[in-house]
Amino acid sequence: PAYDVRALFRKLPLLELDQAMGCELPAYRDYVRHSTYDEYWKALSIRDKYGAIGMPVLLVGGWYDYYPGQNFANYLGLVENAPSAELRRSHRVIVGPWSHGINTASHLGQLDFGPDAVIDARELYLRWFDRTLKTKQPPPEDEAPIRLFVMGRNQWRDEWEWPLARTRYVSFHLHSRGRANSLCGDSRL
Repeated sequence: PAYDVRALFRKLPLLELDQAMGCELPAYRDYVRHSTYDEYWKALSIRDKYGAIGMPVLLVGGWYDYYPGQNFANYLGLVENAPSAELRRSHRVIVGPWSHGINTASHLGQLDFGPDAVIDARELYLRWFDRTLKTKQPPPEDEAPIRLFVMGRNQWRDEWEWPLARTRYVSFHLHSRGRANSLCGDSRL
């Protein structure tokens, strides 16, 4: 590696982390300076602009990505605010056993999700662009809008709604000895 990742993550102040990596990145510094959802982020957000999006959207994410929940939030926002029923049915979301981007191998770190975990991203995108840009045809009525990789079973599943109607919510109550939230904490939850 170009730098010691463990040492880098202990570097303070966070605002200067880019310099510790060897360069100054204005975009990174903007990100750090705006740690809450303020006007800076609202200007970049699509959350209040879903209804203005007039073409089908394909959202692709991974369960190990930074924001799989945001993929589903965007999907729901697009569907709920679509200006037409046809567009509402045209949005798609795919979530696989990946981090950021589609894996080209069946494993992520030490986990192996089997051969079905690998999809041909080029073929996926070409098919999407052919349909939405060339033919401008809506997807077939019998094509589910949500495609999920079920880890543990290591298989893909098509779904018609999010959250899934059969979802069973479970509450977890975390606790510690009072000092789990810092670098010098008791390291127990």
